Amino acid sequence: MEEDNLTVVLYLNGLRLEQRPIPEVDDFDVLLAIDTVAVGKSDLHYFVYGRPNPILFNIYSKDKNVIKPMVIGYESSGVVVKRGQKVSGLSVGDRVAIKAGFPCHYSDRCKEGKFCNCPENVFCAFAPTDGTLTRYFKHPADYCLKLPNHVTMEEGALVNLVATAVSSCSLGRLQPCSKLVICGAQPLGLVTLMVAQAMGVSQILVTDMKQHRLELAKELGATHTLLEKSEQSDTEVVEHVREAFGDLASAYIRTSYIGLETLLTSEVLESGGVLAISNPASNARISSEDYAQALSLVASGKLNLKRLMSHHFDIEEAVQAFETAKMDLEDVLKVMIHVKPRAK
Repeated sequence: MEEDNLTVVLYLNGLRLEQRPIPEVDDFDVLLAIDTVAVGKSDLHYFVYGRPNPILFNIYSKDKNVIKPMVIGYESSGVVVKRGQKVSGLSVGDRVAIKAGFPCHYSDRCKEGKFCNCPENVFCAFAPTDGTLTRYFKHPADYCLKLPNHVTMEEGALVNLVATAVSSCSLGRLQPCSKLVICGAQPLGLVTLMVAQAMGVSQILVTDMKQHRLELAKELGATHTLLEKSEQSDTEVVEHVREAFGDLASAYIRTSYIGLETLLTSEVLESGGVLAISNPASNARISSEDYAQALSLVASGKLNLKRLMSHHFDIEEAVQAFETAKMDLEDVLKVMIHVKPRAK
């Protein structure tokens, strides 16, 4: 095994590349040679502000600001290079996607078997826990998903994003007859659109404040779009929803906290309609079933994830990768960082 463990570390004044010791695995852990890391929404917020989204900050009682250097990255794939003595189900050489959130196993909820409701859930790259943007990363074996041979490592890195979308769609109780509004046409919103379509939903309205994102949503199958404007009234939005569906929406999934800030959920949803909010705070509570369904969808080829992979960088170019994601230009979707050297 190479001794090189180049790692991308977030300091208060920005990102640094530095060498760190290769972790030693415990009995139930595996050591992964990280292959690909996608820059996630939470990563970007930490990079820009040194803390998570303020909405999430209010949800958590613990301080999640960066007060000491933290390894960034959580949407990841890798290869098992070493395993603990009590690990079963994974072998050296297996390609895996990483479940970024996992429970403590000691809380009352964990002892009841309700692992996804653990109040002490740990989430990669959510301070003070280190993330995955490093050549070698230790992770609990039970929270790694073995990838089918035909799934690429880049697709594997997005399994966590797909699982977030699956969880939101499940909470939204989607059915083929659902009339769905998705707020936000950023990568999570677009993946939510793909997942909803794979579940058979045929009437989907996507909203966003940028027209080029809505054009991509249409390309990916949205039946209706709504360009949000600051001067729009709630009444105008509701009229647009009624015009699109012939009625109010039966489900509303919010994947963005920008736009539609004044919209009252009760106005856009029909009686009995469901609101689902998707954010990194809920990621740590994604169920095993959500991850299994996400991997199945990725393996099926029903999700056009490659369309979202807009930029590729090597780990040595991590600062440039994050600066690119920060610019939020029209052609920037998912920025992929390749930790394993790519074939030239």
